[in-house]
Amino acid sequence: MFNFLLIAVPFRSALIHPESTASQALIITRFALVSLLCIIAVTSRAGNKVVTQEIMDGLEPSREPLASLFSLASFSWIDPLIWKGYWKPFELPDVWNLRNDDIAVIVLSTYRQTKYVMLPVKLYKFGC
Repeated sequence: MFNFLLIAVPFRSALIHPESTASQALIITRFALVSLLCIIAVTSRAGNKVVTQEIMDGLEPSREPLASLFSLASFSWIDPLIWKGYWKPFELPDVWNLRNDDIAVIVLSTYRQTKYVMLPVKLYKFGC
C-alpha cells in the first residue's frame, strides 16, 4: 500500500511529461502491477493463520474471520444475513453462531486477566 503512494507521483509525471516512450511504458507497467498487488491485498483475507470454526448447536459459524480487509471495512461480510432477515423473520437456524473469541467464557477470562494486570489507580478527592 505504501508503494502505491510512492509510485503515484512518478506515474502522474510520466503521463503529463514523459521523458521517453520506454520510460513512460515502464512507469505505467510498474503502476499497473503495484495497483494489482494493492487490490489483491485489500480483497484477500487478513492474516495468514488457519481459521478454525466449530459448528455448535447446528448453527453456521460467523463469516467475520473469513472476511477480507475491504469486506471488514465495508461490513459486506454481513450482507447475506441482512438479506435473509429482509425477506423473512429470523429464526435460530438463520442466525450465525458467535466467533470463538466472543463466547462469554473467553470474554470473561480476558476481562479478568486485564483487570489483574492493570495497575491500581488512586482517586483523589479535590475539595474546596
